[in-house]
Amino acid sequence: ERTNLLTICKLVIKKILSSSLNPSIPFDNDHPLLKQFLIIMEHIFYNRLREVKVFLREKKSAWSAIEQLAGESTDLNEVVISIKEMNDIRSPLGRLRGWLRLALMQKKLSEYFVLLLQHKDDLLRDIYDEDSLMMCEDALQLSGLLVGLNCLDCTFVVKQCNLDDEVGSVFHLSNRDANDADKQIVASLLSQKQYMEEVNRNQRSTIDNLNQKLEVLSSSNILLNEEMNDAKCNIIKLQEENTRLKHQVVLDLENHSNQMKNVENDMEIERKTYLQSQMGLDQLYLDAQKNFNEEVHLRLEIEKELSHQISLKQEMEVGMKLLETDVHKKQDLIVSLRKQLEDIKSINVKLSDDNKELESMHTHKVDMLTKLEFKCSQMCSAIKDLENEMEAQKSNKVHSVETMKQYEQQIYEHENLKLSLETSLKNEKDHNAMLVRTLEEERKKMVEVQMQLQFMNKIKQENESLKIKLKELEVRCMEQEDALTELGSHLIHTKLKVENMKEEQLVTKDAQWADDKEITNCTQCQKQFSVSRRKHHCRNCGEIFCNDCSNTKMPLPSYAKPVRVCDACCTKLLKKSCTS
Repeated sequence: ERTNLLTICKLVIKKILSSSLNPSIPFDNDHPLLKQFLIIMEHIFYNRLREVKVFLREKKSAWSAIEQLAGESTDLNEVVISIKEMNDIRSPLGRLRGWLRLALMQKKLSEYFVLLLQHKDDLLRDIYDEDSLMMCEDALQLSGLLVGLNCLDCTFVVKQCNLDDEVGSVFHLSNRDANDADKQIVASLLSQKQYMEEVNRNQRSTIDNLNQKLEVLSSSNILLNEEMNDAKCNIIKLQEENTRLKHQVVLDLENHSNQMKNVENDMEIERKTYLQSQMGLDQLYLDAQKNFNEEVHLRLEIEKELSHQISLKQEMEVGMKLLETDVHKKQDLIVSLRKQLEDIKSINVKLSDDNKELESMHTHKVDMLTKLEFKCSQMCSAIKDLENEMEAQKSNKVHSVETMKQYEQQIYEHENLKLSLETSLKNEKDHNAMLVRTLEEERKKMVEVQMQLQFMNKIKQENESLKIKLKELEVRCMEQEDALTELGSHLIHTKLKVENMKEEQLVTKDAQWADDKEITNCTQCQKQFSVSRRKHHCRNCGEIFCNDCSNTKMPLPSYAKPVRVCDACCTKLLKKSCTS
């Protein structure tokens, strides 16, 4: 019987998978192969069930085992609850059929079947015989066959179907694709016929068992009638005891009337003593009235203090609102500071390039001065021209001194650095071009200088003045190098701040929201969304989470109020706030 069920199940699953290649045929309630498969699964679950006689309780079945297993999986628990809520399905067989259809729609029938096999020692051993299919190793082979059905998109209508009918028969299987498979189908049909005969035998045996149960119920009914007669005798005895109790109540009432007379006499005596004690009570009342007036005065003072505390609370609320406005202003200042840092970076890069150019010009100037010292003896004829050029150089040097002073002032002012440095660099480039031109003219006039040796003394004096100016230039270059070193140290700090600001920008950027239609599971816990488990966007990263994974709210720079954030972004933001 087990082998027949497995072979039929294999054939039906193969036919279903081959028919899935044709997308025009939907997998719904009217699909013939799916009907065959569901009937075979019913036979598998009801194979070798134990005939346990249970009085006034529901008989154990495969559905009872599935109910006990619902706590192991959240998806399985949802399926069981939804089936219980269907009022049209009442029998365990109908609920098992509904569970098979919903599991196929979820594509998790193989997973639920494996869970049943893992807990078979606890759940299935009391329900099935030892030689049943669910208790043998063939069940593992069946779980492997069910994995192939996870690729099907099934759509069943469970509420409108009558699932409480008896188990149907296995339909006829036909194969029109290949002639070689006819023999296998004939063999399977013969085995199916044998299987149906065995099923009929099992049904006859179940009918005999039901007749035996009817006999047991009739005998139990006779016992219940005897118990009813005993209960009637007990009721008669209880009525006799009730009459006795009524007679005792009458006697008790007479005794109670006598006691009430004695109590009235005692009350007259107590009245006399009350009148005597009333005078003392008046004095106590006056004292109590004084204490009451004092308490009223204290209560007024307490109310004044409460009004004062309420005004303080209102002032605190106004202060909190002002603090929120200050926070928004500080966020705007942070954005402006980021822009200023980017400008400072560009200025520092330009300063480093200009420093390199100044060093190359300085080396070039030293080389030229060495050449001038050798050629001083041949520069007699060009003295007058050099004097005019020296006056122009003096005016240019005065201008350069002024620009250098402006540089020193503008180092501390970050906003005007760029314009001042560009102007100073242009002036120095013009000065260097003038020097290059003068040197070229001096080379041309070297031939004439040899003939004019009369003006040697004047040229030597000018040479000395040039050396003095060179020393001044060297001092200025050293000052510029010190300033550049200070700028380099300042640049290192600004680079570190800029990197930190970039990391904060990555966090504070508006995240791109994920599409609701594309995502069906939570990105953190991977649970599937449903009517009870709704989708929520994280306002920081933009991904979609369930309510349990995004239950916290935190303030973000792009939002005025605290907004929903996932657990991962919450931990990141808390770490960054702690480090800052």
